[in-house]
Amino acid sequence: MNRRDFLLCGAITCTAMPLAADAARLPVSTVTVNVLSVALVSQNVEAPRGSGPDVVFERSNFVAKGRIVEIPHNEHKLTPGAIIDIRYRTDVRKPPDPNFRGNTRTLVEGQTATLTVFGGGSAFEWRP
Repeated sequence: MNRRDFLLCGAITCTAMPLAADAARLPVSTVTVNVLSVALVSQNVEAPRGSGPDVVFERSNFVAKGRIVEIPHNEHKLTPGAIIDIRYRTDVRKPPDPNFRGNTRTLVEGQTATLTVFGGGSAFEWRP
């Protein structure tokens, strides 16, 4: 293989890779919802070894129902007024530590929030 063939092969590979990445990307929509209800689905509390006697990590899974108010970015053919399920998880460290990078954001009934979600049908996942 000479140098020109090598460079040509490299150029073809470099242009084909971004096309493959776009094809594998999940559809994502940004929606503004009015939160109708929030329910705790599961909760796991554990005290990891070596992190101190009073340190616990709490992982909670929630499902919220929300009515779509506005759709700034739509890749799911969603419509205003539709009611969707929004699944999300929170991670909390007790006692709080400013260096802990867990997700502590949660939804509250009656709140209006703008979320970026992925999924399909009427069930979506939010990763704050």
